[in-house]
Amino acid sequence: MSATIKEQYLVSGKYFNKGVKTLDAPDLGHVVRETPDKIVVFGGKDQRYDIPISEIKQVGANVLIGLPLSEIEKNIRLVGNNHYLQVVKILGQITIVW
Repeated sequence: MSATIKEQYLVSGKYFNKGVKTLDAPDLGHVVRETPDKIVVFGGKDQRYDIPISEIKQVGANVLIGLPLSEIEKNIRLVGNNHYLQVVKILGQITIVW
């Protein structure tokens, strides 16, 4: 594989691989995927949260979601970690997560 091809498969961004906190929970999980409208967060015990970008209140060492955990579990899509993430072509680059 040439260096040019490897660069196409890098996954990076503003939120990728950061820890995620809510207003009342210090560790929801970590960001494994970014799309233009949401972040995908994997938590413990086979949990996956698809959180809209609009719910993010602060980004630093971690991503702070401006909702309590109970609201996230009630209103945010929750699926198991074993569901595949799609390969998406964004701005001429291919983003792959597992």
